[in-house]
Amino acid sequence: MAAAIERFLGRTGINVMTRVMALVVAAIGVNFIMTGIKSELPGLTGH
Repeated sequence: MAAAIERFLGRTGINVMTRVMALVVAAIGVNFIMTGIKSELPGLTGH
């Protein structure tokens, strides 16, 4: 299936998708970190 996707997207499309997926993974990581900080230090949230 990877060969078909590579033919469809081309080299540039694969590079774009790689960067987009990296951004999504980074956003999920930041969410995990912020959730952990909020649970350990509830005074920082202002609630």
